Amino acid sequence: MKILFCSHEQFLPLTGGCTIGNIQIVQKMSERGHNVVISTPLYIDKKPIEETYKIKFEPFSPFYMHRKIKFRMAKYFFYAFLYMFHAIKISKKYNFDVLFVRNCVLVIPLLIAKKLGFIKKPIFVSLTDFLTAFLYEDKKYPKKLIDILFYIETTAPRYCDKIFVITPYMKEELVKRKVPADKIVITYDGADVDVFNPEKISEEQINSVKKESGFSDNIVLFHGTIELHHGTNTMKNILEWTSKKANNVNFLIIGIGKNYKDLQKQINLPNVKFLDFVPSEQIPKYIAAAKVGIIPYQKSYGLDLVLTLKLLEYLSMGTPAVTLRHKSIEEVFGKYDFLKIADSIEDFGDKILEALKLPKFQTAVNLIREQFSWDKVTTKICEEIESFK
Repeated sequence: MKILFCSHEQFLPLTGGCTIGNIQIVQKMSERGHNVVISTPLYIDKKPIEETYKIKFEPFSPFYMHRKIKFRMAKYFFYAFLYMFHAIKISKKYNFDVLFVRNCVLVIPLLIAKKLGFIKKPIFVSLTDFLTAFLYEDKKYPKKLIDILFYIETTAPRYCDKIFVITPYMKEELVKRKVPADKIVITYDGADVDVFNPEKISEEQINSVKKESGFSDNIVLFHGTIELHHGTNTMKNILEWTSKKANNVNFLIIGIGKNYKDLQKQINLPNVKFLDFVPSEQIPKYIAAAKVGIIPYQKSYGLDLVLTLKLLEYLSMGTPAVTLRHKSIEEVFGKYDFLKIADSIEDFGDKILEALKLPKFQTAVNLIREQFSWDKVTTKICEEIESFK
């Protein structure tokens, strides 16, 4: 099959969880013999990427697109509008069998182009979250505007030929908005179990993390993005409350995002160490050195919808995790001993202290390998595409 893979997020370098998934899906499509054309923003030479992933690249980069850009919403809108003409142009050039879209920024222009007859092939959308749901946490946007955008994002998929979502709750919410249930496929998110493999981490690597952090034991790890909707104050309060209650807990924080620097400025504790960005392939040794992984994100509708990649990565290494109560995480993993769910800042601190007494869990490693590996997720996506009638 000839597949157009498109996203508003740059393909490389990686900028977050969604972009990791993009590469995994493209790799699987290529492995299964499909001719894949990638059309995303790109700011590096395309030839090495084409050779590595055995794909064709038709980049669309009219201006810089990144999570840290100013006027992000306005640029998303303008990028989507301009992308429609780019998609029409390359669709004529390649005569794709399927257009595969990651998240909803580009769905609207593609659906418009299809309605106008410029694109005639099936459009599939893969939703890793509802982007506009997170905007409710940002008070600079009028609520009525966000209501309109949220309505568009959650109803537009009904006009796509197939919709992939990562949790049962996402499917429920789309069905409520009259998206046909038989179009929706739950694939979950994935972890790269070849990279996040505890058997590949040596004692020397673990000791190097301890030396780098200055912590010899009881390491509690966070790695990931810190944006406004994640709740900087929530994370700050958890770190401070837990540190006050127990003097033998050491926090190692590896983050990116607009609010990461803000958090660093607010925390001045000897048992909290902040590191700059660490490449994904290096994260396993930090998880292996930690006794507990944490997801200190405040509860919200947007976060209720998703399973964070960091949770899958903690568990793929057998490391127990602590999270605030989020609907999808609880629904999928709440029954397991390796996950502790907290209902308040104080409870979160108590759950950390409980989890520090737990061992590494081989059951968690096995579960992620069997049901939540990128190989399982991307294979299911490809099978659904290939079987589409």
